[in-house]
Amino acid sequence: MKSYRMFGLLLLLFLALALVACGGGEEGAEATVEPVATVAQVQPTEAPATEVPATEVAATTAPEPTVPTGPVAAASFQEAINATVQIVAEGSFMDPEFGMQYNSAGAGTGFIIDPSGIAVTNNHVVTGAAFLQVYLQGEDEPLNARVLGVSECSDLAVIDIEGDGYPFLEWNTNPVTLGTEIYALGYPLGDPEPTLTRGVISKEEAGGETSWASVDSVLEHDATINPGNSGGPLVTSDGKVVGVNYAGASDVNQYFSINASDARAIVEQLRAGTDLDSIGVNGEAVMTEDEITGIWVASVESGSPADRVGVEAGDIITMLEGLVLSTDGTMADYCDILRSRNA
Repeated sequence: MKSYRMFGLLLLLFLALALVACGGGEEGAEATVEPVATVAQVQPTEAPATEVPATEVAATTAPEPTVPTGPVAAASFQEAINATVQIVAEGSFMDPEFGMQYNSAGAGTGFIIDPSGIAVTNNHVVTGAAFLQVYLQGEDEPLNARVLGVSECSDLAVIDIEGDGYPFLEWNTNPVTLGTEIYALGYPLGDPEPTLTRGVISKEEAGGETSWASVDSVLEHDATINPGNSGGPLVTSDGKVVGVNYAGASDVNQYFSINASDARAIVEQLRAGTDLDSIGVNGEAVMTEDEITGIWVASVESGSPADRVGVEAGDIITMLEGLVLSTDGTMADYCDILRSRNA
């Protein structure tokens, strides 16, 4: 009897211990799982802050704005005047009315197209001069310049002004149409202060044949220009060059400019040091009282083809390749011959 009781007590004790072990396991699961869940919740919030690649951070950072550190192109016709220069050409020239003018100075205009000092003007402003002096807007002391290349027939020239860091103009690349508002800049009549006149394009393709140039067509406008404006820029309201002023008829209020669309390609050749359609004279088509026609030579470029064969200031070139020149008062025939062969 006692043995059964003892056995029963032992059995109850064993079952009690087994229940305690199973019940304790359930509470232990709560104790051990809870910290794991806590760690799992904390780690994902910390990892991105320390592991984002540098390239991703850089991609989300706004770039710093670029600030120009050197000269910039003119953005308005007011700014364009800063890149417009007065050119004084000094030398000796033969005038058909007054004879040889020794140590004479003629003034024209030009405009800078590159901050290094590359500038455009007319051939008739610079060819044959002993030296060139260039005056910048607001400066009293002149700078020296040398001729890089000229075109007699297109009446264009490119010069290189000493120094660099200059304000400059850009070419207009948009079509120029009737009524386009334009501004003529320059130093007319030798005035050391620049002038600005306003007008519109009055003809898109005017005749370009004159007594000192031969261009198929040019822009006609009504922005007043005078002697001394030669070689100056014709610009739009945003300061882009639409043409190079080279002629005018003030009595009928018609003024002419070599179209930028034609000038650009020629200027690129000239700035590379290549003369185009030239033999090295600063000339003009004339007809004398005794009806001699030809190209009056006001001056000759030193070392040019004309200089090498003995052409001198005051000569009249009456024939070229057997053809009598300038019977119509223009340089058309002369330039057609130059364009058909080498100088």
